[in-house]
Amino acid sequence: MRSALSSFRWGLLLILIDFNLGSWDILPDFVGYFLFLEGLREMEEECPDIMRLAPFCKILAWVNLAAWFLKPDIPLLSLFMTLLNIYVVYTILSEAAEYGIRQSYEEGKKLKRWKDILAVFQVVMFSVVNYAADGEAWVWVLGITYWIVSFRIIGLLIYMIENEDKKTAPGDV
Repeated sequence: MRSALSSFRWGLLLILIDFNLGSWDILPDFVGYFLFLEGLREMEEECPDIMRLAPFCKILAWVNLAAWFLKPDIPLLSLFMTLLNIYVVYTILSEAAEYGIRQSYEEGKKLKRWKDILAVFQVVMFSVVNYAADGEAWVWVLGITYWIVSFRIIGLLIYMIENEDKKTAPGDV
């Protein structure tokens, strides 16, 4: 389970961070979705239902890979991909939170609350920010708040990974 949480953490980080050199994102989202797929496979034994997300992760990965090269400007595709992304991220974080709660990790309960906040911010960011003028102060505040929420979730996943390490440490029987 530790490696599944780690795959989700790195996948989420790659999806959330856009670091561009010119028009090229050097931390492409499609790598994050392939990491999500790896995490799903690793978590399947603990949560068999989680594999229902695999086809969606594959769609997100392959379409993002094509978009990384082709740079299409198709608003309907963008809307579809954003909604699919929100669903996948929310469901993966829900399953990770439930796992943490079953393991009696305090971070599982916190992750359950924070994933809801992230979903709201994802919807708001897509709905509002796409129509805002560049440089508006409230857009910056919203963006910074989104980053804080995102990194709080990544931090909770890191704490859960550390708990997994403690649980499986040699000599702990």
